[in-house]
Amino acid sequence: MTGKRKDGAKLEIRKLPISKIAPAPYNPREISDKALEGLTASIREFGLVEPLVWNKRTKRLVAGHQRLKALQKLGATEAEVVVVDLPESREKALNVAL
Repeated sequence: MTGKRKDGAKLEIRKLPISKIAPAPYNPREISDKALEGLTASIREFGLVEPLVWNKRTKRLVAGHQRLKALQKLGATEAEVVVVDLPESREKALNVAL
């Protein structure tokens, strides 16, 4: 699936095996066990309604670390991701922004 971003570039969404999605080691966000249970229940009921954001240049997750944990708890084998192509410095900036 593709769309357009504000800058005119194409927006790419694809399915990736969860085993190929590496969490960013610098991600500052944490989730409590209770919040993870709630998120997991929500994804179980409604599905993943907001894709993860994955950087094809570094093969790392930029946004959606908690959603990824919930998907793993549910035994999912793949996830929809918005694909970006960024150098690491821009990847980190986007991680903080999201």
